[in-house]
Amino acid sequence: MHISEGVLSPAVLASGAALAVAGTAIGLRRLDYDRLMTVAILASVFFVGSLIHVPIGVTSVHLILNGLLGVLLGWAAFPAILAALALQALFFQYGGLTILGVNTFTMAFSGVLAGYCCKGLVSLWPNRTGFRTAAFCGGALGVALAGIFTALALAFTDEGFTTAAQLLLLAHVPVMLAEGLITMFTVCFIARVRPEMLSMGMLRPPPKLLTAALLSIAFFSALLTPSDALAHHVNIFAWLDGAEVAVDCNFGKKSPVMNGRITVYDAASGEELLRGTTDDRGHFRFLPPEAARSHGLRVRVNAGEGHQNEWSMGSGEFSGAPAARPATPPDAGPTARDVVGGLGWLIGLAGICCYIQARRERKRYAKA
Repeated sequence: MHISEGVLSPAVLASGAALAVAGTAIGLRRLDYDRLMTVAILASVFFVGSLIHVPIGVTSVHLILNGLLGVLLGWAAFPAILAALALQALFFQYGGLTILGVNTFTMAFSGVLAGYCCKGLVSLWPNRTGFRTAAFCGGALGVALAGIFTALALAFTDEGFTTAAQLLLLAHVPVMLAEGLITMFTVCFIARVRPEMLSMGMLRPPPKLLTAALLSIAFFSALLTPSDALAHHVNIFAWLDGAEVAVDCNFGKKSPVMNGRITVYDAASGEELLRGTTDDRGHFRFLPPEAARSHGLRVRVNAGEGHQNEWSMGSGEFSGAPAARPATPPDAGPTARDVVGGLGWLIGLAGICCYIQARRERKRYAKA
């Protein structure tokens, strides 16, 4: 559900950043410092969960867990998700720093809305069955709303992403069910052993929905600005192999782009020269058009769900000897060391905040 940086219009980027800042400010204002470690742990859960990709058809999906954060943290989900997304952008190039505001808002605000719905169901159905149903709906609704927001961002572009947006929602239906169950079991367990943890989100009386409504209106208004949107983590490599151009597309380690749409353009004029589809191994081959010798080519892959990338080939590659295949990055996915490092950053930042708060408390008691 990440959108890549460098492709959205400045208006959308500015709107997303402003909305993310507003949501984070509200979250920090509602955040109690004695709950800071809880927020850090849940941010770590979000960080790890969204790194686990499961291939489905021509694309892949991953756990989001924004509904769980929204149910347990309320508005504090904004700073938690912001910190996790920032580290993912820095360590793994998921999304990016310039698009961080849009990605934060689409995921965190979806979780907040899911938390509101969960609270409403609990108040209308105040028994054990209602509690479990509300928790399940909160987890599933968080994914559904995040998919809708991302799908709308794709559908409002000029790249014809309407079909891809529909596929995005369908691909995340299993994730909705899985996260609904995860949230239900987690919240029910916490309610038995540590019910005070629910005071940040689920059991706190629902605040006025005016702020949420205004943020929703602002986000949908920002979508009216046409822009290009690309999703994260699709790789494409193209090279001259004998008389043909070979193309290799993948989402990462051991995850080829199957049935991805390949479009070849004239690098100078942008004219479309040919189309094709990748095979089950993510490969595609074609004879270079005559224009390749004079202008070069741009090879684009569209893997669905907005996953798209390009590879440029200069005219010089077609005039001499066949070029060697470009080296594929040896590790296209995060390693265990990277994940542990990211968790360390999250916990370390939380520890620094706790240390600063403890110093303030000691000074206050010393003055008293």
